[in-house]
Amino acid sequence: MEFLEEIFENLQIPKIEDFKKVMVISPHPDDAEIAIGGTVAKLSDSGAEIVYVIATDGSLGTRDPDLPREALALRRKEEQSKAAEVLGVKEMIWLGFEDGGDYAHEKVRSYLVNIIRDYKPQLVMTTDPTLRYEFHPDHIKVGKAASEAVLFYQFPHFESPKPRAVEETIQAIGYFFTPKPNTFVCIDEFRDKKIEAIQKHESQMGGGMETLLWYLSRKENFHGKNAGCEYAEAIRIMPTLALHAFAEGELI
Repeated sequence: MEFLEEIFENLQIPKIEDFKKVMVISPHPDDAEIAIGGTVAKLSDSGAEIVYVIATDGSLGTRDPDLPREALALRRKEEQSKAAEVLGVKEMIWLGFEDGGDYAHEKVRSYLVNIIRDYKPQLVMTTDPTLRYEFHPDHIKVGKAASEAVLFYQFPHFESPKPRAVEETIQAIGYFFTPKPNTFVCIDEFRDKKIEAIQKHESQMGGGMETLLWYLSRKENFHGKNAGCEYAEAIRIMPTLALHAFAEGELI
């Protein structure tokens, strides 16, 4: 146990509120608002620069057979823009992969490596690709691609026809929709903004908005007990060195 205590003391996982450049990588429009909308609003309010990267076009998310995928993709993009504005997100990058499509996560990773090098975030947040009962391939592939991009972006020969010096800026990766959170962010002052942002995604919620908000309220109340407040969001923060050959990462 002394061995583990010494390691974890030296890891010094940063407080999420201390990050000033944050990149949120989501599989679909609405994922970030549902999972960490309050955290995003809180970071933005504290002066953090936040960029959204949305991997897919969201064109699969309808039960209406008469609604064309192209029309839905356009609508979801508009909804996401409105939601991001509520939370204080100033910039969004759309990768444009087909929602539920047959794309390789390596292709997503290639885009992300170069975006990370350009934007130089200190913290990257994405879906946890290890969630045991997650069967939406976009969540698994995008979370995996983002994790690998965080690992590999610092190596100049990776995805670089003409290798160049790369500034190492990322201190940690944060996973949402995770079964093993280790960080609980109090969002009491920002929960109204989170709800407002979620409500912008009208095409996705339909008649399920009330149920979703009830579920999130109960969940955030539960996590609030760990943060000493009424509402909190749960995230797993991992230092970047824990992403490779670090068996103790499960214990962080």
